[in-house]
Amino acid sequence: MTVPHVLRGTIVTILSTDVSAGTEIGRKLGKLHEDEATKIFYRKKDEYLTSILFPTGLPNRLLEVTECLTTSSGFYLNVPVLPKSEDGEILLLAEASGLSGQVLLSSQDGEKLLKGTSLIKYVSREVSDPSVETSDLGYVSVDKMFQVRGVGTVILGFSNTELMVHDKLTALPNGKEVEIKSIQVLDEDQERVGPGVRVGIAVKNLRPEDLKGIYSLVKAEVKTMEKVKGRLTKFEWSEYSPGTYHVIAAGSSSVALIEGQGEVEVKLNRKLPSATRLLVLNLNAKPKKPRVIGYIEV
Repeated sequence: MTVPHVLRGTIVTILSTDVSAGTEIGRKLGKLHEDEATKIFYRKKDEYLTSILFPTGLPNRLLEVTECLTTSSGFYLNVPVLPKSEDGEILLLAEASGLSGQVLLSSQDGEKLLKGTSLIKYVSREVSDPSVETSDLGYVSVDKMFQVRGVGTVILGFSNTELMVHDKLTALPNGKEVEIKSIQVLDEDQERVGPGVRVGIAVKNLRPEDLKGIYSLVKAEVKTMEKVKGRLTKFEWSEYSPGTYHVIAAGSSSVALIEGQGEVEVKLNRKLPSATRLLVLNLNAKPKKPRVIGYIEV
């Protein structure tokens, strides 16, 4: 019996403070399907789907941009001719992510911004297809939920894991177990999908009142984190002292108390899927100080 090919893909994020430039990058990589605050472009070739996220609204939506980046496997960083402070922040985000990507410079002067970072090796003069694949990390990052008459609860998100009809997952933060009734990708039914795919999944066991605040679905074997220890790498331009910050990983964020210097302990106010790198933001940083503090390796 022939085993059907499984649709899989990769997820990348465009980092750009210029909406026109970011949109142009997206159009070179795929076709615009969702034109909202976060624009989503797709390119499908055979059984491979590339999803390109472009979160707009910087500098106000830095947290949402970071969530998109941490659910991705790569990035496109647009550096304009005359960079502003918010361009420096998204440069730090790209550096903090630990991901590979493409840094698109509008002028030679832009290279000065990259000094002392690992991003210099990713400089590219032209947009080319991403060369990264999404790994199976055991979770779905959720961004929309709604009720459909005759179908029930539908959840939209990105599969950072393989999914099959009848799989059971745990919803965060409420801890309820849900069962997948059906899977759709670009309006086509699928029995099974691999990591890196934008999915719409109809689920059992969730009432309308259970939907509030769901941000992730995790497989039973996947650990979650509420309290972790790790090493903080702080960017030299940022200010840090033990206290409360936003911590972002696996496409979701949490307010967290970080204690210590260098070796730190992190206490999250809600569970996140386990990750090896946490990005740290201070959304209330002093004027002229970057809100991107650095990252924690656990």
